[in-house]
Amino acid sequence: MEKNRPLDNTLAVLLWAVYAAVNVLFVCKYVPRAGLSPLWMSVAWCALAAGVAVLWNRFGGRLPGTLVKWAAWGLPVLVSAAAIAAFCLIDPLTINVDRWSATTYFIDALFRGEYPYGVHTHVSDTNFPSPFPVWHYLIIPFRLCGDVGLALVAFLWLAVAAVFLYSRSHRPVLFFMLMLVVSPAFWWEILTRSDGLSNMFLVFAIILWMEKRVWTDPVTLGKHWPLVAVIAGLVACTRLSAVIPLALFLFGRYVRSGVKTLVFFPLIAAVVVLAVFAPYVFWDTSAWVFFSRNPFMSQSSPGSPVILVCMVAVAVMLALWKKDFVVTLATTGVFIFAFMLVSMLGLVFFSPEPVSLFGAKCDISYLTLSFPFCLMALAMKQQSIVGD
Repeated sequence: MEKNRPLDNTLAVLLWAVYAAVNVLFVCKYVPRAGLSPLWMSVAWCALAAGVAVLWNRFGGRLPGTLVKWAAWGLPVLVSAAAIAAFCLIDPLTINVDRWSATTYFIDALFRGEYPYGVHTHVSDTNFPSPFPVWHYLIIPFRLCGDVGLALVAFLWLAVAAVFLYSRSHRPVLFFMLMLVVSPAFWWEILTRSDGLSNMFLVFAIILWMEKRVWTDPVTLGKHWPLVAVIAGLVACTRLSAVIPLALFLFGRYVRSGVKTLVFFPLIAAVVVLAVFAPYVFWDTSAWVFFSRNPFMSQSSPGSPVILVCMVAVAVMLALWKKDFVVTLATTGVFIFAFMLVSMLGLVFFSPEPVSLFGAKCDISYLTLSFPFCLMALAMKQQSIVGD
């Protein structure tokens, strides 16, 4: 990777557009349910977000370091307190979003000795757990604490810590948190106890850690490639969507590595994946229940193969493009947004039955997976100008 340079203004505008588009889509989908105008609420939110961005751009670099430090760590504390209060006040069974129950019921079934991918969620008896095993294992401590929603708080702190440890500055942390706090999509994740963004916070933190601490070579996977292969396999065992940013981050280094790494890296990752899934494959060797009910059935969708091939081709080109790390973060965020949105639009326009972008078949919460990468890239644009 080249030394980080200030982010190009055109790419920065694109990142702001992605951030705004995701939040406006959330406003348009959910605000009408409260009897409010989606148009005026979208305008109001855009004015708020633009005001925060302009004020930060104008005054963010002038704020006293002590104030920035206290605000950078105070905001995560306030968000954590608000999230925990929401978990106490809102009965999750009243929410028509089942990511929390998919994980909760999986863990409960696992503890009872039942095949966990066979339990349905609280929303429908046709909805089953979709996350892969490693993600459920990571959520077990929060289930034991009484609420799987606490995972979002924990992984938010992990992401915040990763931003600070990478940048060694409190200003990127404060910017990162400010833009999350004014995001209705982020608060939707909290109020519904969704775990998609939590998963991406984890992958985001891993990527920042690798960039800061793991690499021993500027262009290849370096001497720690076996560790990276194991981590890649474990990340692949959380969700399919988690593979996207890690693949964009690693693929360019992988193809420039030596023959030994080219051969054994995917083998090690594959062994990890097989080891994780083996207990579920062999859970019932008489009926082989895994092949009739498994998480791949829930995470795959009847999307267009043409769209998938085109997006994979774009991903390969982006991964092979030699660029600095901040641009890698930016292109990763934009690609995740584009991949998810194009896949949904493919369903809307090419599905044999009517599908709405705001309907049940199009889960716009997947668009929030772009947030960590977009906001970090924008934060580092400011950091390239002003430090602590």
